[in-house]
Amino acid sequence: MTKDYLVPLPYQRMPEGWGETFEVLERGGLDSSVQWATPADELLGYAAIGVFGLALHRCYQLKWDSKHKVPTRSKKLKAEIEPLGVLLRAAVELCIQTHPFRGNAAVQYRDAADWFCPVAFELRDFCCSGASSKQALIHRLREASRILDEDENPFDRSAMPALSGLVDDAIAIARANDRFFKEYWRGLKKIRPKDNRSRGFRYALAAWTSRLNTSPALTNLQPAGHKVMSVGRAGHLEDVTEYLKDSDP
Repeated sequence: MTKDYLVPLPYQRMPEGWGETFEVLERGGLDSSVQWATPADELLGYAAIGVFGLALHRCYQLKWDSKHKVPTRSKKLKAEIEPLGVLLRAAVELCIQTHPFRGNAAVQYRDAADWFCPVAFELRDFCCSGASSKQALIHRLREASRILDEDENPFDRSAMPALSGLVDDAIAIARANDRFFKEYWRGLKKIRPKDNRSRGFRYALAAWTSRLNTSPALTNLQPAGHKVMSVGRAGHLEDVTEYLKDSDP
C-alpha cells in the first residue's frame, strides 16, 4: 500500500502575501482531524488532503518552484490532478496580471494574492463539487467553457463574487489588449508537460472539464473506512482505491 505524507506547502518560501493565502487555502481544504506530517494509515494520503489540496501543490510547483514535490507517489493521481493544478496556476496569473489595471473588481482587494484566495475557493466549489452527479458537474463546466469561449462571464456574481469579478475585469482587458488575451485569458491550447508557461484561463478550464469526463476516479473524493471513494454517476459512491494505488518505484 502506498503511504503518502500530509506535508504542508512551504509558505515561508512564497512571495509576500502568497504564503498566507496558500496556507488559508490548504487548511481550508483539509479535514480538521488530519495531523500534519503523519502517514495516512491504510489510505492514500490524498484522500485526506483532497484533490484540491494536491492541485495547490502542483500550482505552487508550476508557478514558483519546479523542484517542489507534489505529496503523492501515485503516478496516476499526479496525472489526474494535473489539469486542476494548471487551472489554479492560470487563475494565479490572471489575478497577478489583472489586478494592476484596477478594474471594478480589483479595487476591492489589497493585491493579487488577496484576490486569489476567494477566487480559488470559488473555483474549487464550482469545478469539483456541488452537483447532483458527475455528469451534472461536467455539463455545468462544459456550459461555462462555452460561454467563456464567447468572452462572456458564466459565473454568478451573487454566488461567486470574487471569481465573477475577476472574469469581468479580465474580459474587459482582453478585449483591448492582445498580449493579455493570448497569454493569460485564452492562453496556449497545447503545452508540453515541462513547459512552465500558463495554459490561460479559458483553455485551462476546458482541460479540467475534459479530464473529469475521462477519469473514473474524479470528482468528489473522500475517505470511507480503508477505501478511497469517488462520487460517480447519479451520485453513487465508487471504490477507486485500486485504481490510484500505483506508486513510483
